[in-house]
Amino acid sequence: MLEDLKPQVLTNIVAFTRVVETRSFTAAARQFGMSKATVSKQVSMLEVRIGVRLLNRTTRTLSLTSAESSFYKHCRHIVAEFNAAMEPPTITAVERLIRVSSSTSRVRR
Repeated sequence: MLEDLKPQVLTNIVAFTRVVETRSFTAAARQFGMSKATVSKQVSMLEVRIGVRLLNRTTRTLSLTSAESSFYKHCRHIVAEFNAAMEPPTITAVERLIRVSSSTSRVRR
């Protein structure tokens, strides 16, 4: 399945989750700094890829289809994991180097 994964799919997933969270193509587009048509196309590409309509669209409302709320939860998890992976690593106390030095003048004979 990974060999079938195209880089655009992650972008489509991010667009889809943002549209659901903002409940608006316009608001999602504004947050991404792109056109509403571009965001709509990204969601449509995702729908084509998985073969299921994800959103009920009307001129005034936007909602998840009943069967696809679980798909949204998976997508939200993917986005969260990706964001966590992109965070810089942190140094824990165990990973720090400890140096110990000692004087050789007090050697017993």
